Amino acid sequence: MGKFKKEKELARAVREELEWKEEQKKLHKKHEQIAEDVVILEKPHLVKFVMKSVAGSIRICATILLCMLAIIGLTALIYPEVRQELLQVFFEILMEGKKMVGMG
Repeated sequence: MGKFKKEKELARAVREELEWKEEQKKLHKKHEQIAEDVVILEKPHLVKFVMKSVAGSIRICATILLCMLAIIGLTALIYPEVRQELLQVFFEILMEGKKMVGMG
């Protein structure tokens, strides 16, 4: 059992080292004026953190909205009463849109 655990740890360490080296290559391409033998460390910025958080929140909200729309669509496919009501709502929205644009 111990042998496999050590192999997993070794594989993880090698993978982390390869990822670190790849990151260093990218950072050296980004900062060309720095010598190749120098290790570059980027500190996290508040702006990057906020942007990633906002992007994650938007992604989660979009996923929830997409799931809700899928549930509504499946419900409309299964139940004819709901389908009829949904079609009436869509036609009313279409007519209101035409009135707003000036086509109707």
